[in-house]
Amino acid sequence: MPSLRTLFPTKLRPLLRLILGFLIAPIMPGVVIGGVAELFSGPVTGSGALALTLSAYFGYPVALLGGVPLYLLLRWRGFNGWLAYVGGGALLGGLPFLKGSVLLREAGLAATPGKIIENVPFLLLSIVCSMFAAWCFWMIARPDRSVKHSELAPSA
Repeated sequence: MPSLRTLFPTKLRPLLRLILGFLIAPIMPGVVIGGVAELFSGPVTGSGALALTLSAYFGYPVALLGGVPLYLLLRWRGFNGWLAYVGGGALLGGLPFLKGSVLLREAGLAATPGKIIENVPFLLLSIVCSMFAAWCFWMIARPDRSVKHSELAPSA
């Protein structure tokens, strides 16, 4: 059986890893949470499928609308380490909550402090899941091993 090294030339492997990273990483939090939920709940509940569905429902739009521009920015600036990607994931995980609170305030529906405290666990879960997805993306795409920063710069 041929290996991936013989099927894909060396120059195509970083692109393949990048595509696989954007396809797989957004659903990884749902895979882990769903697996744990199915392990500790009965086989009838379907909580694993729900976690995977929610992860795909929220993960792919965030990856396309926020992750792609963030990836391009990090590559352009030369930040290829896992810490930069995990930090970007935390930012992408917290932005929807911040945007939601601003929109509620502008609509005159500002939440009371009690309601804000009730949503802190969801905010933390969103941030942790986004950080995990960003780490999974970094582990798959490995931007630190692909194209050098000097090759990304526009040619004169």
